[in-house]
Amino acid sequence: RSKVKILDLGSGPGTFTLGYIDYLSRREGASKTEKHEIHLLSLDQNYHIVRDAQNLHEELIKNLKAKGYNYRLIHQARTFDLRRGKPDT
Repeated sequence: RSKVKILDLGSGPGTFTLGYIDYLSRREGASKTEKHEIHLLSLDQNYHIVRDAQNLHEELIKNLKAKGYNYRLIHQARTFDLRRGKPDT
């Protein structure tokens, strides 16, 4: 079972992690039968953009499942502003 943990600091709409998850599904030797679990924590100062990121990631996972991949996404989206102290997580 494949398990990946990702901290996306300053995630914006999740561009990096969307590309990374897509890469995982397309890499040479990627198995559709293998279970993939992705724990993702997206941090950004903009509440709306991290919610957009969460929705985009959920859509990508649905798309991969429709193609026969066995992906499970555990996504937490949090806001933070380093000028005001550390993240709430």
